[in-house]
Amino acid sequence: MLLGDAVEDPLNLLFDSAAEIFGSHAIGVMLTGVGNDGAEGFGQIKDKGGITIAQDMQCCVYPNLTQNAIEMGTVTTIADERQLPGVIENSVS
Repeated sequence: MLLGDAVEDPLNLLFDSAAEIFGSHAIGVMLTGVGNDGAEGFGQIKDKGGITIAQDMQCCVYPNLTQNAIEMGTVTTIADERQLPGVIENSVS
């Protein structure tokens, strides 16, 4: 990819890379956003034994990203914005 080329699904690319490099040690966190980017990459993390955390749709200004990942079954944990820090901390301990 050349500098300046658009990446169609940057979150999927990010999460795929994390799954490939870190395997079962990968932790993906998805917050509010529009579209469906990231759900497939979350699946890669989950398939490699990693942890995928999504912000609760009720707390999202734009819930599409998290909703798509949850509906695809690629999310291991759902947490609201107050719970997220503790869930992440517990995941790395």
